[in-house]
Amino acid sequence: MRIFKKLLPLILSIVILGYIIYFTKPPNSWPEASSFQILSFFIPFLLFTTFTINLFISYLPRSFAIALSLMLLLVLKAVNELNLLTTAEVSLLVFLFFIFLKKPPFSRKDRSINKDVPIPKLRLNNEASRSKLKNLGRRN
Repeated sequence: MRIFKKLLPLILSIVILGYIIYFTKPPNSWPEASSFQILSFFIPFLLFTTFTINLFISYLPRSFAIALSLMLLLVLKAVNELNLLTTAEVSLLVFLFFIFLKKPPFSRKDRSINKDVPIPKLRLNNEASRSKLKNLGRRN
């Protein structure tokens, strides 16, 4: 069941990406593409790469950062602006994302309200409160 939860978004993103590729008219060149054509391709492609990487990393924010960096490198290659400096900058940004997006120390299944917190018992400290408690139960 756990693998199904990871595969379902991946399968949905593949279906959406395939639908977009099949039914959207491709532009002749990059400058002629409308923003709808660009976004309709790159958003499902970003989701597909994110969920694919998430199968191996199992932490969605890091998977998204890696997928976004791959997408940026792909766009830079498409416009012929990819060189060693831009690759190093993207790699540095991904490294900084990894520093700031740390994995939680334990999962939500381990968290429990009453697991480690002892519940204190009710204590009656003085005689006056004990007598009041006894008198509450009596009826006249």
